[in-house]
Amino acid sequence: MAANFWSSSQCDLLLEARERRAEEASRAPKPKARPRRRQIVLRGVEPEPGEPGSSGGGPGSVVTQLVDYAVLLSKELKIRQRPVLTACAYLWRLRPETLDPPENAVGWSELDDERHITAVTMACVYLACKVEEQPVSADKVAGFSQGLCSATDLLDAELCVLEDLSASLVVHHPIDDVERYA
Repeated sequence: MAANFWSSSQCDLLLEARERRAEEASRAPKPKARPRRRQIVLRGVEPEPGEPGSSGGGPGSVVTQLVDYAVLLSKELKIRQRPVLTACAYLWRLRPETLDPPENAVGWSELDDERHITAVTMACVYLACKVEEQPVSADKVAGFSQGLCSATDLLDAELCVLEDLSASLVVHHPIDDVERYA
């Protein structure tokens, strides 16, 4: 072993390897720049035939897709896990009638149905953030819908979710018990 690292063979090997990596990196094609923010749009919540929980197009399969959408939205908003789990619990506790379009709506189109479902899902995420005390503005949440719903639509859907859940917003998270008694 040499007394001076800079005159040793290890230094030469290290510098050669570093130069080789730099040359390979310069020859490799550059990756495309990622967009700053990915827009999430819920398109077509029809259940897929092989999806677990899809019993002939029942509401369970739609809720499964909405939970996936809520998780994606939460990742984009950089929300902690606890509000995400609370939002998923709210989505599972909703009645199927809440997700369906209104019966007496005249001229209700497929886009309005998608707008309604998106607003309800975003309202569950927004409400869970409020309950779990993680501040997120309604405008920021509504900004991820690509114009499908505005902040006022989100707040209206929040009232529908509150009414459907009978204002019972407390969700038992078993992780607390695991941390406490483990």
